[in-house]
Amino acid sequence: MRGAILWNHRDDWVDNAYNPSFAKAGDDDLGGFDDIAARVHVAWRPTDRLSTLLTLQARDYDGTGTMNRANVLTKGSNKLNGNFDRDTVYYDGGRNNFQKQQTTSESLQVAYDFGPATLTGIVGSYHGWSQGDGDIDGGVASAPATAPYKTPFNSETGTLSSDLLQNTYELRLASNGDGRLGWQVGAFYWDERINLVSGTFNGTGAPAPTRVTDIVQKSDSWSVFGQGSYSLTDAFKVTAGVRYTDDNRDYHGRIVLGTGAGGTGAVSVGDEQVSWDVSAVYEVNDDINLFARVAKGYRGPSIQGRNLPVLTTADSETVMSYETGLKARMMDGRARFNATAYVYEVSDMQFTAIGGADNSNRLINADKGEGYGLELDGDLYLGAGFSLSAGAAWNHTEIKDGDLLVAICGANCTVTDPIVTVGATSRANIDGNPFPQAPEYTANLTLNYVRALGNDTELFATTDWVLQKDFNLFLYESVEFMQDTAFEGGLRAGWRDLNRGIEAAAYVRNITDEENVIGGIDFNNLTAFVNEPRTYGVQLTKRF
Repeated sequence: MRGAILWNHRDDWVDNAYNPSFAKAGDDDLGGFDDIAARVHVAWRPTDRLSTLLTLQARDYDGTGTMNRANVLTKGSNKLNGNFDRDTVYYDGGRNNFQKQQTTSESLQVAYDFGPATLTGIVGSYHGWSQGDGDIDGGVASAPATAPYKTPFNSETGTLSSDLLQNTYELRLASNGDGRLGWQVGAFYWDERINLVSGTFNGTGAPAPTRVTDIVQKSDSWSVFGQGSYSLTDAFKVTAGVRYTDDNRDYHGRIVLGTGAGGTGAVSVGDEQVSWDVSAVYEVNDDINLFARVAKGYRGPSIQGRNLPVLTTADSETVMSYETGLKARMMDGRARFNATAYVYEVSDMQFTAIGGADNSNRLINADKGEGYGLELDGDLYLGAGFSLSAGAAWNHTEIKDGDLLVAICGANCTVTDPIVTVGATSRANIDGNPFPQAPEYTANLTLNYVRALGNDTELFATTDWVLQKDFNLFLYESVEFMQDTAFEGGLRAGWRDLNRGIEAAAYVRNITDEENVIGGIDFNNLTAFVNEPRTYGVQLTKRF
């Protein structure tokens, strides 16, 4: 038996300076949370051939959701302006952006060793409930025209309740032993039901919703698969696999309250596909491995139905990918180096077109999407207790569809894509744009130090840094929402007793207190949300 319990608490630290009826005047109102979770594993082996593993998990979260901040970007610039204040927001809605979530899951794995092969069965269930609200525009529509938090109109959206139930079943038979041939075959089934009740609100304080939508979506997927590997020589091994998948989704929605009350919408989507992969590994010597892989992947069709009576769907997407690289050990095992080059093409690529002047949320398919790049990583023992690990990647992505148009922010931002007029609206042609939220360059670095003190005790210190560069927040490109460079660093140091499982440490996250834009809202004003601020603390740990 093994168990774990987590309790994580943070006080509110952001003041809602507008102070509507649901805020605490002159006090901090947002940013805090309580996160409680527990997990139990129970393993039982009644015979040498039969083994079981039961896993139970639960979590209860109550805190603040994403905090949008109105007018913190200026037209013609992607930098945060003087309206931005980490410790202050101005909300007349959203009930201080509360977020609640409760989840439980159970799984049981049973395996029986027949000798030449092992039969494994896994059954699992996951249930989740959530509720939340948000001041989407991030400001106050009724504020004076000169107020920095003034917005054109209020936008508040909430999830009144969301219930999710997922069940999974898997059965597989896999070969045992270390012979030249290895194989496995199996079947998988998954079903899901989600019931979502969402609402939109107008006005200030905590009004009743002006529009309520009730959505039910049922999904199921089943597949059969097989995989085999064969060592042609002691140094050369090939592996191939194939999978058949059948997906189905059924949606039904109803407008319970507000404009169009009583209206319904229903749609069903489904598809079946065969996916596969072939890979090879060649051991040049004890220190260098070369590898290559070719694969066809698949992602099933999707439904977007929160904008009743407008329903949108996306067809399945398929991807062909190719990658090759090497893994090497050097300097008598003191260093490791890995390199991978890849290229892929996605057919009928799925995207979610969010926002724009018409404030919509639509699923779309691009004709194609392509990507290629290079990833490098490694580590090195420097001596005297110091070790260094680092990685870097270049990832080029591009949407390939000369006819694909999406909604834009209108007069609020500086769109750099070609503009096409459709009826009374303007649309951006996004052919050639990068995938949203896909940085072209990323890098990371970690430096570790350990000093042994004797009796299995030691001092330690670690600093880690991550960087990403050139990433777009939306499907269309604009000066304001195309981000340049963002980075964060942290430091953790302390003392540990390895024999008794005791550790004491102090830490700082976002040590330079960087203010990085990580997302935006474009339909109302130049609204953005940012990364976590600098945090610091102490940790005391006892492992049993």
